[in-house]
Amino acid sequence: MDKVNQSHHSIVVFDGLCNLCNTSVNFIIARDNKNRFKFLPMQSGKGQKFLAKHHISSDCIDTLFFVSNNEILKKSNAVLAIAQELKMPWNLFVILKIIPESIRNFFYSLTAKNRYKWFGKKQKCMIPIAELHDKFIT
Repeated sequence: MDKVNQSHHSIVVFDGLCNLCNTSVNFIIARDNKNRFKFLPMQSGKGQKFLAKHHISSDCIDTLFFVSNNEILKKSNAVLAIAQELKMPWNLFVILKIIPESIRNFFYSLTAKNRYKWFGKKQKCMIPIAELHDKFIT
């Protein structure tokens, strides 16, 4: 795993144009009672710097990244790590770790490949309302 410097928050790096990703971010925010998460759209300046720093091509981004405790997780491992930090019942999804990573990532990749077709795509990254501005890395 790559190591990164970060504050005490966990960071979710996501596709800011993807409707599924934006809905997921809103879902996490609504359940982030302990203010554990910060969000970084890949298309933002800092998102692009993150990708470049970790040698991730911005042309073929089809995953979200979860950065916590100086570790970067992606695909199904990222999703399960996020779920684990949420309150009940969402943290119970961690049980899906019993499914081999290759199988979990097959279904993750299938969804990611079709995310724009199935869920749509925005023209611009969402701009958070003032109350949520501090949840985003800008």
